[in-house]
Amino acid sequence: MELENEFGIKFHNSIVEYFNSYWFAELDGFIKNYYVKLEPVLPDYELNSFSDLLNGYRNNHQNKLNYIPLGMEGNGLLVVIDNSSGKVYLEDFERKNFEYMIDDIAALINNLRLWKGNLDS
Repeated sequence: MELENEFGIKFHNSIVEYFNSYWFAELDGFIKNYYVKLEPVLPDYELNSFSDLLNGYRNNHQNKLNYIPLGMEGNGLLVVIDNSSGKVYLEDFERKNFEYMIDDIAALINNLRLWKGNLDS
């Protein structure tokens, strides 16, 4: 992945698979009562958008990319992937904490519930 050279890191395999296995303009839904929206995966578009996202994230994290942002949660938390384990977390930047969500990106996508009008369904 050319972005690995640009950022000088090796992405967890699940992140590479995300950009090579999926294709969607919009993917959002609920998991554990959190509304999440993932980064689009479209030919040519996604790498530029993802590069901008990584630059901003790295600049706010002492030039480190231990976690890789892949989306947003409805209350402003980031959906991030632990770049060493591939596990998915919600990051609260202001509180500097991470809440475990699910084991990997594929499980996150497979477990997203579409909006049905209320959180109890």
